[in-house]
Amino acid sequence: MTRPTPHLASLLGAHLPAEGVGTSRRAVLAAGAGGLAALLAACGSSSTGPGAGASAGSDGASAAPSGPWSFTDDRGQTTTLDAVPTRIAGYADAMSALWGFGIVPAGIWHRYKLDQDANFADRDTSEVTVLGTTYGEIDLEALAALGPELLVVTGYPSDSSGKLGEQLFSFADQAQQDSAAKIAPIVAIAQKGTADQVVARNGELAASLGADPGSAEVEKAKADWEAACDRVRATASKGLVVGALYATPTDGMYWAKASDDPGLAFYESLGVTFLPLTTSDYYWETASWENASKYTPDVVLYSPIDALDAAGLKAQPTFAPTPAAQADQLYPWYFGSMDYVQQARVINALADDLEKARKVTA
Repeated sequence: MTRPTPHLASLLGAHLPAEGVGTSRRAVLAAGAGGLAALLAACGSSSTGPGAGASAGSDGASAAPSGPWSFTDDRGQTTTLDAVPTRIAGYADAMSALWGFGIVPAGIWHRYKLDQDANFADRDTSEVTVLGTTYGEIDLEALAALGPELLVVTGYPSDSSGKLGEQLFSFADQAQQDSAAKIAPIVAIAQKGTADQVVARNGELAASLGADPGSAEVEKAKADWEAACDRVRATASKGLVVGALYATPTDGMYWAKASDDPGLAFYESLGVTFLPLTTSDYYWETASWENASKYTPDVVLYSPIDALDAAGLKAQPTFAPTPAAQADQLYPWYFGSMDYVQQARVINALADDLEKARKVTA
């Protein structure tokens, strides 16, 4: 049985790849004379163009500050540049989060097409260079040609300590990550603690890049987020017990520990009650289908892509009799990038589901 990685994905679902997937999807890193190596040699020069960095009056951004720039990421690594980077590329979740604060990326790589990701549904990506649409397959030649001054990615801890390892999410392997780092320095933002803490961290990075945290756009997004949080808080009096689940027909059930997931941990801080799992393992407690009745929450949040959806769960003979399945209280487990805009969207979606749910367990 292959353990799934933590659920941190888009509104469409899309689980993170299982351990070892990256090595089977390695990008071709070797390049001949005049190819990638030549582009890497030229990557030190800065460039500007459509979609690069912060722009005054756009999505809460202000003009990029002048002078040297320095930022210490969540690996503890400090990047120092002679000037504030204005041409930024990186992994989609990180780019969406910065965009929520007004920093428009020059390039993005993703694990699927941008038009399949709700984080980008209301954003004009026509001038953003797409550098990959499959996990671990980043077009390094195109990245080097783009001339970014900074790369930003998300990082996921491997245990409850929250510490990031050397290899960061979205890269096929360390060799690919090292090649990308030769193009531009990499900043990693850890997806740990609670969602509001990760949002604040992204805000710190965005502000260092020229975003205005007090802009009308950011203040409105924060107000929408706070209103969504209030909706979820109001459901706490219903006494619902919620379980977050990843399940497949062959691998069985994986219940998530709320304390190990930033989104779930934040919902818990709003008053949502999650299953009291008994495992001491990081993130997941596993269960076979024969033990589907071990946990019987009022509401199940399911990972909808690469896993069983509501219909698939109810088709499992041992899961169908559970209270949440009988009450049709199986709802998608949504993810939005860690900024106020997208977090308001997914928290409102959660509120919609919790508001219509009812207590069905003793």
